Amino acid sequence: MNNPLSYIHPDAKIGNNVTIEPFSTVYDNVEIGDNTWIGPNVTIFQGARIGKNCRIFPGHKQAEILEELVRAIGDPGVTVAFQSPPETPGAPPPLSREIMGPIEALSRDMFPGVAVIPTMNAGATDGRFLTPAGIPTYGVSGMFGDGATGNAHGLNERIRVQALIEGREFLYRLTKSYAAGK
Repeated sequence: MNNPLSYIHPDAKIGNNVTIEPFSTVYDNVEIGDNTWIGPNVTIFQGARIGKNCRIFPGHKQAEILEELVRAIGDPGVTVAFQSPPETPGAPPPLSREIMGPIEALSRDMFPGVAVIPTMNAGATDGRFLTPAGIPTYGVSGMFGDGATGNAHGLNERIRVQALIEGREFLYRLTKSYAAGK
């Protein structure tokens, strides 16, 4: 079952009895095997191959996944190890009024009637380095897609010109608002 709040590229090869939960993204040139569950807020990038009977979900520490693989294999003769030491993730920074207030005010001004809904972005950002170092990191774009021309980070990535112009203005005004302490 594919959730209507997820995006699945039409060229992705999805097996039988696959569940894809809300807010997940599956790009093209992806293969997902039968009886697999993709959790919410998961991004499966181009070229990924997921076998049968897998469970893919965010929010677990790398060490937990390694332990589960060792347990599932169940053979002390098989070594399972990280190729390099895993990163230490930071706790998500709080969405305070100081952060959300300017975003909501500017959104009301530029995009009347459009709700501001915080979500977790499953993609990688500099936040993976800054947040663990104690620097709160947030993302906002002010750019809208139409569903047909997005293809973010795909080989054919594109955005409408009007969305780019509006997004640039949104970010400019938002930066000025934060800099002025408003």
